[in-house]
Amino acid sequence: MKKSKDKNSVFLTRRSFITNAALGSAGLTLASSGITGCGGAETEKILKAGFARIRITPPIGTAMTGFGDRDYDPSGCKGIHDELYVRALYLSQGRQDVLIMGFDLLFFSRDETDRFKGAVSRKMDLAASQILLNTSHTHTGPKVGAWIYTPSDRLYLQFLEDSI
Repeated sequence: MKKSKDKNSVFLTRRSFITNAALGSAGLTLASSGITGCGGAETEKILKAGFARIRITPPIGTAMTGFGDRDYDPSGCKGIHDELYVRALYLSQGRQDVLIMGFDLLFFSRDETDRFKGAVSRKMDLAASQILLNTSHTHTGPKVGAWIYTPSDRLYLQFLEDSI
């Protein structure tokens, strides 16, 4: 948010308005009134945010998914065109905390979702309901998600859990 010349008034820019609208669904809001003190109710209105990005590109040979016959290739991936990442946005306001994670992966099965939420929850002391995992649905990434015809790459799943 940008402050006007009057230090006690804050106005919403287009970006913070969009953010404010998105956060409403998570039960969080941006401070839209003047911040005059260092404690009390005004402090509860302050939204704190943190961002991180971790590379999750699999090593050569990792099982791939998303393109039919290639999914059955026992030699796995043969090269890297673009790096893959998981991006995390941590939001905190008062006593409310939310973690949103976006993965450059096809999808997660329920078991994998529970596994990753559990790992993050233990590390960050968050309830599973405070964590949202999202995938970009790329068809050019490593094998995660329980398809009927091929199992997930267990070594990559462990690498992914350790990374996040």
